[in-house]
Amino acid sequence: MPFAVESWNLVRLFGTWVDGQGAKKRGTYTVTIPVRITNATDDSIIPAGIFAQGDLNLDDGVPSLEVMVPATDDPDILETGWYVQVKLTFLGSPPETYYVAAPVANAPAPDGDDSGVNLRELPMLGEAPGYQAPYKPGVPGGLALLDSDGDVIDAAGNKVGTPGPPGGSVLSGWWSYHTGTTGPAASGQIRSSGSGVINDPITIWLNAIDKDGLDWSLVTVVPGDILYLRSASGETWRLDVDSVPGNTQINCTLISSTANPPRKNESVQVSLVRFQ
Repeated sequence: MPFAVESWNLVRLFGTWVDGQGAKKRGTYTVTIPVRITNATDDSIIPAGIFAQGDLNLDDGVPSLEVMVPATDDPDILETGWYVQVKLTFLGSPPETYYVAAPVANAPAPDGDDSGVNLRELPMLGEAPGYQAPYKPGVPGGLALLDSDGDVIDAAGNKVGTPGPPGGSVLSGWWSYHTGTTGPAASGQIRSSGSGVINDPITIWLNAIDKDGLDWSLVTVVPGDILYLRSASGETWRLDVDSVPGNTQINCTLISSTANPPRKNESVQVSLVRFQ
């Protein structure tokens, strides 16, 4: 599907539906962007509403549905915290609705791979996930955020107008969350394994290459460091580093958390804080 706004990243959504005999189901699809999204780079707007619709594909060898949509964490899109809505109706079967986070990390690579979001791997929710206010923090026209002290912070979590702690340093990048619970993590990935209980151990596997292709291999992580994780949907975690066995593995203690682990392929910001 061609797209006129060249600066925006597109992510492939796809899925295949069959009946009990293995024949493809007949039906229709409607893809909706639930919020008005804007792009300053190309000075353009996509209004909220239907983005694409049509009949499901009945041909062999191709998905029933295959459509390219704007990435929900595209850096050129001002609004954030929204999901692509996909509704399907079938002949002789109940309808299905999906709410899809379509991260930039799942965009097709230049070599023409088949990356994307397979709807087969997503749960069907009874209602849309709770939206954040659809504006990015820390940018003109966006939102200000407050930390636990009630102070205003920027998009990286730093207090605005307040110096950092003496001898402190912060590095920050974005990775794509993989649901595997063993390492190592592939390029652009972060993985985790643990109970999710506060003060319990948790293991992180973090590749030296982030999802934007930046190489962090010269950055060392040592016991006593603090890792702050923030998902694209706004959930946060604090991890105190206990040991670093190597091979992208970091053993930590979970100090605080606002939610369960991120969803599959969700973008996660990782910030390293060190007090020297």
